[in-house]
Amino acid sequence: MADLEQVTKNGFYIRNIENPSEELQLAAVNFNPMAIKFIKYPTEKVCIEAVTHNGKALKYVENQTVELCIAAVMNDRRAIYYVNEDCLTEEFYRRVLRESEIWESGIFNFMPHEYCEKLLKEMWEGEEDDNLKRIIEKKIGEQKNI
Repeated sequence: MADLEQVTKNGFYIRNIENPSEELQLAAVNFNPMAIKFIKYPTEKVCIEAVTHNGKALKYVENQTVELCIAAVMNDRRAIYYVNEDCLTEEFYRRVLRESEIWESGIFNFMPHEYCEKLLKEMWEGEEDDNLKRIIEKKIGEQKNI
């Protein structure tokens, strides 16, 4: 059976292929995003594909970028546990907050206090929805009590 057919039936089959092409890598992570664990040098495209289907696949990505980490956390907020420290920047938190539903985002539990209040105030100033403003005000109040 050809390699492509094998990885489309079992993504983990990729571990049996020496130097798989990007096409094979993509087929493997499309079948099972965690197959990225067995790809020695995944391309950026393969990494994005994996983490947009399962954010926790970020755990197996060595060369993380802020974009990749945002994609992972947007898929599964628990992926933040696997974000490399050098990607946990103010810009990372700003983008995650802006691209997620603030009332559903558990990102506040992981965000350093110095970023949290500043970013929440920025969001409050740009927000027109009164209900969302009240939620943001509540979050700012919670931060002050920490």
